[in-house]
Amino acid sequence: MKRLAARDFEDLLQCAIPVFDRLIPQPDNSAITQFLFVLAHWHGLAKLRLHMEDTLKVMDEVTVTLGQQLCAFARDVCPSYRTTELPKEAAARQRREIQQRKSKLQDQRLHSSESLLRTLGDYPNQIR
Repeated sequence: MKRLAARDFEDLLQCAIPVFDRLIPQPDNSAITQFLFVLAHWHGLAKLRLHMEDTLKVMDEVTVTLGQQLCAFARDVCPSYRTTELPKEAAARQRREIQQRKSKLQDQRLHSSESLLRTLGDYPNQIR
């Protein structure tokens, strides 16, 4: 998984649904596969080379759905699973925290899912 390009992550997303399907017990399985489907749908719309007002309208609707799915995933699925950082991830996080303290931006930072939602919500407007 080292040194992957954007196209590699796209390939992973396209193949993710059959890989994750039935890997985790219900109801989390349905939530995960629905989330992956909406994410793949949004990604397909974002990749279009030519947009029309109709495709942007669909993208607006899918963006709202993706935001709802992301919030539901964080609220309903994530608390059910205990995760731990790998040593490499912990070291990277500590370096980021030190850098943030130096730049004094830590107070202004948004929670990562909030930041992601704001970024996704701006995407269709940026295309317009």
